[in-house]
Amino acid sequence: MNRKSSFLPVVDKDIRILILGSLPGEASLVQNRYYANPQNRFWNFISEIIGIDLQALEYETRLKVLLENQIGLWDVIATANRSGSLDSNIRNHANNDLVGLINELPHLTTIAFNGKTAARIGLQALKDQAS
Repeated sequence: MNRKSSFLPVVDKDIRILILGSLPGEASLVQNRYYANPQNRFWNFISEIIGIDLQALEYETRLKVLLENQIGLWDVIATANRSGSLDSNIRNHANNDLVGLINELPHLTTIAFNGKTAARIGLQALKDQAS
């Protein structure tokens, strides 16, 4: 199994909502972009919420629009062994410093997880890191 790494967080000081995934999938890793797999519904979902068609925008503009809407992105896992893109294949993971990032976001009000694995690992990491 290959060792995979997450991307840097997409945040600024005005973030109110932080969306946490587990670990980028293969398409995202190859393209070095969050939610790059065309089958992933993330960009469509966020488009519905903010009322802007993010799919129609270049990737860097998508990130800019997220920040303008006070939405940040990151992953709960810093590195892990994983074959393919399935969360069920994640092994030997190391967590990102979620508490450290949260402490740098003075306006943060909401943390959302984009799936069961992200929620399970993220909530445990927040509990462990806060202790």
